[in-house]
Amino acid sequence: MYIELFLLDNLLMNLLVLHLTAVLLSVRPNWRRSMVFAMGGAVYAAVGAGLFPMLLSFPFKLIAGLPLAFALPVRNIRQFLKNWLALLLATLMAGGAVFAISLIFSDDYSSGIALRTFLIGALAVLILPHWIRRILARRVRNENIVQIEIQLSVGMLHCPALVDTGCSLIEPISALPVILLPESFEKEALQGGIKRSFPIPMATAAGESMLQGFRSKGICIDGRSIQAVIAFAKVRVAIVPGMLMPAAE
Repeated sequence: MYIELFLLDNLLMNLLVLHLTAVLLSVRPNWRRSMVFAMGGAVYAAVGAGLFPMLLSFPFKLIAGLPLAFALPVRNIRQFLKNWLALLLATLMAGGAVFAISLIFSDDYSSGIALRTFLIGALAVLILPHWIRRILARRVRNENIVQIEIQLSVGMLHCPALVDTGCSLIEPISALPVILLPESFEKEALQGGIKRSFPIPMATAAGESMLQGFRSKGICIDGRSIQAVIAFAKVRVAIVPGMLMPAAE
């Protein structure tokens, strides 16, 4: 019965840490994928505790965190390292929350972490994402930088974007705001199954032009779902119309 509780304890904490990591990265986690990697981490901890204690040493824990970085979307080596560093930070935050609570209750670690401490620590970790989102939202308002996540038929498309309050481009039929993406992302989007569907007229100081609009299965800005269409244009960075920010929910 002890091993079952040990595995459940580690599974829940791994899921909480992965959730916290996703919030730090402003991405939406795939819960099935997260469950698989969280179970793998729990099994690793059980093997280390029961057979090979050296697996629980600090260097081995750092190495063990590398596979867990794949629990979140990875497009390239830079994104992988970013996921890994965010995972380490989330682990420190979760561990720090539990340690702080154990100090408050003066727990004795010789017999393990008390259930009361674990439950309160888990609650604190669940509340942390709300605080982080508020901090990130304040940073976005100050810097006008957001993270876009576009769901394709196959995979996801991720990119940073600039919030432009002067951009009022609208798709004329649906009246939905239009998010402009650099043309460098078009090939990846088409390979992911997105299809051209309708023209979008655009007027700028340089003249009038016609963009090709696209619909996706879902669009998120900083982890929040929004209703919009996308178009690829000759822009250096992705542009999000300012009108979308109050509409994000």
